[in-house]
Parts: sequence; C-alpha cells; structure tokens
Amino acid sequence: MERRVGACYKKHEDTIECLESLLRINYPFYEIVVVDNVSPNRSIDYLLRWAEKNRISYCYLIQKEVLSNATISCKNCIVTFIQSEVNGGYAYGNNLGIKYALKGGDFEYVLLINNDTIVDKDFLMEMISVAEKVNAGIVGSKIYF
Repeated sequence: MERRVGACYKKHEDTIECLESLLRINYPFYEIVVVDNVSPNRSIDYLLRWAEKNRISYCYLIQKEVLSNATISCKNCIVTFIQSEVNGGYAYGNNLGIKYALKGGDFEYVLLINNDTIVDKDFLMEMISVAEKVNAGIVGSKIYF
C-alpha cells in the first residue's frame, strides 16, 4: 500500500483539482495525505468542506498528533489532512507527511507530489510496475507541463 504525500500552501483550488485526479486512478491500494503548511487563507477549511460535500472518507490530524508516540487510526480513510503548526516550507511539509506514512508501518511506497499536479489514471500503476520489475529504490515520472 502506498501513501501519497503533498504539501499545500494557499492553493486550495489546485489541491482540490489534484485530489480529484488522484481519486480517479486505477491503482486499488492507496491513501492520500495532504499537509497544509499553515496557509494564511485557511486552505484546510476549504479542503475539509470539499471532502464533506463530496462524501470523501477523510481523517483530520494536527501536527502534534503526527509527531507524538500515540497510535493514529486513519486506516479507513481515503484522504488524511494534516495541519502543520508552522510553515517550515516545502520540505518540512513533505517530512511531516512522510513521518505520518512511516508511523503506520504497513506501506511499501511513499509518493511526493506537488498540489498543482494533475495525474493520469494509470500513472501509479505504471510507477509501481517499474519499481517492482527492477527492484528500484526510487522511481520518477514524466511531467508534461
């Protein structure tokens, strides 16, 4: 199972478009993790309303929960939203998402993706296929625009 991790900052419209494309992929086992880096326009509120309106199974966590030693149970959620307490930048947001993914312990892959990305429905199936075929530690994809 993979976790996809993306950091968003003041771009909830882009993030929603990205999420909608991720939800259409043909790979069966995944969870989407979105980290909000304390967007001053409260992007997280828009994202949560979008998830509720579209009946997306989601989990909402704050940074302290991710960094604590406590067990987090978001296993039945398609999307996990994490609210960072600081804007530590792109890498900080990704690292917070990765910490969450590693905390679960039962995922084989982590995919970092920008929130302004729209994916093809086959992209993850292709990436996983290549990674497993050559036993790769890391794979990348083609970016069109």
